[in-house]
Amino acid sequence: MLAPVSKKALPESLLRAVAAIEAGGAAGTGRGRLTTGFAPLDAALARAPHGQEGGLEKGSVHEFLGEAALSFLLTVLGAQSSLQAASQPGPLSLLWCVANNRRDRLYGPGLAQAGLDPGRCLIAACGDADEMLWAMEEGLRSGAVDAVVAAPAKPVSLSASRRLQLAAEEGGAVGLVLPRPYGAPPTDALLAPSAAASRWRIDPVARDAVGAAESWVALWRVSLLRRKGGLHRAGAKASEGGAGWLLGLDRRGRRVALDRETAPALGARS
Repeated sequence: MLAPVSKKALPESLLRAVAAIEAGGAAGTGRGRLTTGFAPLDAALARAPHGQEGGLEKGSVHEFLGEAALSFLLTVLGAQSSLQAASQPGPLSLLWCVANNRRDRLYGPGLAQAGLDPGRCLIAACGDADEMLWAMEEGLRSGAVDAVVAAPAKPVSLSASRRLQLAAEEGGAVGLVLPRPYGAPPTDALLAPSAAASRWRIDPVARDAVGAAESWVALWRVSLLRRKGGLHRAGAKASEGGAGWLLGLDRRGRRVALDRETAPALGARS
């Protein structure tokens, strides 16, 4: 009979392969992470304490719901772009799929203020939600950009999310879906089953809830509704009670994670 082998005795590469399989992926398919810029959140998203970085998995699709989803996502993308700008690949490259009948088009100076390079952002003007999901799928599969963002006017079906996830796995980019309408609470349709790697809810918090309002650009309550493979235990306590994380961007551009002791009046969302 073979003696049981302790995990501590296993090679590091095998431990990482096991972590990838447990997360729903295959060994050898890891493509790195897209950092959120918030250390506690990235730590909670690390797959295992075996040297793997934290953040949103690349080669995967992630859904963001809630009134403040767009502003939070811009902050996350800006953090990743700044990180990449200091390395050889250069700033983050994006394909942003928008509806051609929307008035709230992307604004170059606004993207630059968020930390993105407008010159590395491609815009696909789409006629309807189906065309937008097709453009997103093709962009993810191409491998030509780091991330693809889309805000379809209807919930993404399970079959459509599967196609997007397969395309992301093939191309290695990260897919970010913001189902509209913005500002509405997640409905049963928006919370339907999905092949996306994670689903988030981002709610705004009044800037005067923590100190002086003028100190903050934005405050968010970030809740992880679902994620394949769950959370790394080291960061799991951050979402106890369903309250998620209280995160902020201050006037100096610093991304700050706050706790309940810092803002006791906020408590858990009802």
